[in-house]
Parts: sequence; structure tokens; C-alpha cells
Amino acid sequence: MLQPAHPHVYALQLGEMTLTQIYDGSVWHERSHAFFGVNVPDAEFDAVCAANGLPLDGFDFPVTVTLVEVDGRRILIDGGYGTRCGAKAGLMLAGLSSIEVPPETIDTVIISHLHADHIGGLLGEDGAPVFRNAKHLVCTAERDHWAATPASAPCAREAHRVLAALGDHLVTCAAAEEIAPGIRLVGSAGHTPGHLCVEVGDGEHRVLVASDLANHTVWAIEHPDWAMSLDHDPAEAHASRQRLLGRMADENLIMAGTHLPFPALGRIVRSGDVFRYEPLAVL
Repeated sequence: MLQPAHPHVYALQLGEMTLTQIYDGSVWHERSHAFFGVNVPDAEFDAVCAANGLPLDGFDFPVTVTLVEVDGRRILIDGGYGTRCGAKAGLMLAGLSSIEVPPETIDTVIISHLHADHIGGLLGEDGAPVFRNAKHLVCTAERDHWAATPASAPCAREAHRVLAALGDHLVTCAAAEEIAPGIRLVGSAGHTPGHLCVEVGDGEHRVLVASDLANHTVWAIEHPDWAMSLDHDPAEAHASRQRLLGRMADENLIMAGTHLPFPALGRIVRSGDVFRYEPLAVL
């Protein structure tokens, strides 16, 4: 069951594992169609927004990071915005403090991909790693892509900064790998070349920490063929969304989505190839 521990922290028990959702804050983005559905005409996008009561002028983009605790280990999935994205972001460390999890007790950080809103909180104000005792896992294809991308390119500056600062803390991994009992990496390339989801749990109690697989309940989940402006390979991103949304629906996995409304936990319901998101808290 879902257990509130703090206004911005929710815990979910998965057998012997505890999965905790930690709200890191939000950033306002203007012009919704500049980010979502960039491959569809204005009229189609506007009609979907009108039918669902969604604004055209912009949207609030929340970030939730995930902590998994099992067998004395503490594994953090992504690092959130950090403190450089305005007053409404960078709440991750406060959330960890509220459940008495000091940064030095995190032993592993899984980096789903190297966009700034997932890695900004991995470095402190002094530029040093926040989770100084943790190994930081990143897919080899992800590391290689950003290392070869000029720092002046879109989205690349923060990736270069974090890769350089992590140094020996950084460990590359395959796109499909079990990193601990019940914690498995799931390749989901498209949004970025080495984008990872993380499957947590066993048997009937499983969560797919989906990161940026699908970043909106309507614009991405109900319309998986709609591209996001930051997708590296829109066709591959669509294929990953279609495949993994289908798997979550068919296998009754809980979805933990970084940019979905907090606590960012829900189920995917399907009718053929049409998907719908149902928040876990209202089931």
C-alpha cells in the first residue's frame, strides 16, 4: 500500500523491498506544443488539449526520483533538477532528510539518462558528487553519446559537467542487466541513445521506474506516437513507449514516471493499442 511519510515523500512496500518516491520540484515550460506532439498538426494537438482540459500556453513539469531499499542497500534512481532550476526545484535532499536517509548512505545511483533534470542534483554547489560513497551507473551507449557530443550542443553542457565530476564514481553498464536481486535495468532507447528504465520487485509486486519513457498522462501515454522535442530518435522512442506501455498493461506492472503527477505511481490500462493511465492512489 501507499504510505505517506512526508508531504513530498511516498513509500510503497514490495515484499522485502521499500520503494520511496521523492518529489524534487517542478519547472514551468511555456508553449505546450513546443515540447509535446511536435510531429502532429496544431489542430490535432489543440483538439486533444481541449477534450482533456489541458492548457496550450504551457505546463508545469514535475520531477520525482525513486529510492529503493533492500537487504541493507540504498539505490537511488536519478538525481533530479538540483538547485539551479529555480525556487520550486531541488527538493530531493530535503525529501531524503525527512526519511532520515543521509546522502552518504546511498551506495548506488542509477542514471536513467544524462538530461539535466535527471542529473542536476548529483553534484553539490561545490561541484563535487553529492552521493560520495555511491557508484553511479550509466548505460555505455549513453555515456559514449554525450562524451562525443560537443558541450555547446543542446542538453550537453550538464552531461559533460556531471561526467567529468563523477570520475571514478561512474560505472558503465549494459542496457539489460540485473544489478541486485529484484532490480533489473531495461533498455528503452529513443529519448536518448542509452535511456534506461528500471524494473523493481519480483512476482506480482513489480514496478517499472520508467524515467522519460512517457512524460505526460495524455500527450505521451494516450498518444505514444507523439514525439517530444527532446527525443533523440523519435521513431525509436515511439517503439520503446509502445512496447513498454504494453508490457506494463499486460503484466500489471506499476508505473513510476519521473514527470507524472506526484507520487507518480499508477497502472497502465489498455484497449488494443490505446493506453490510459490510472493513478495508483485512486485504485
